[in-house]
Amino acid sequence: MPLGSLSVPLHERLQHRLDELGFKPYMDAKRPDQVSRNSPNCTAGIIFSGDHDVLNRLAFGEQKLNTSDPNADHSKVTLQKGIYDWALDTYRFACEKWGEENVIGFDVHCDETIIHAHVQTVPVEQVKKHGRVGSKYIHKDNPEKVLSTKEWRALPNEECHNYTKSEAAKDV
Repeated sequence: MPLGSLSVPLHERLQHRLDELGFKPYMDAKRPDQVSRNSPNCTAGIIFSGDHDVLNRLAFGEQKLNTSDPNADHSKVTLQKGIYDWALDTYRFACEKWGEENVIGFDVHCDETIIHAHVQTVPVEQVKKHGRVGSKYIHKDNPEKVLSTKEWRALPNEECHNYTKSEAAKDV
């Protein structure tokens, strides 16, 4: 899509994705209304490029550009289909690698010395569940009352004896 055609600013796209993920930044303990300085970064920026001559051929074909003169008139230069294909391939790669929902910004720069694409992503770790055995504590008189290990450890010692340890496989 044409550069600048996305009407939603990057910071709003970022906030929308963070809201979808349920991300909550670390708040500063001394100033509860402010985000802590050690709160994790929320985006990762990646730059894609390639061989200078190849990308120039893809973008401009046989058209001549005067890149040494900042005042040169390039109004007659038109981008070729090849650079659009390269940009689309690069975008598809980023979406497959990090998930399309996590790619919040993608821009191709053909107006600089080296053609390149900027990809802005929200890094989201895909966590695999392992089929480990977990402990649950079941009340001796009321089997409907089940506590996790953390909940059981928080009980006073005299109440702990009312529970029996049971091992159950976690969901895989």
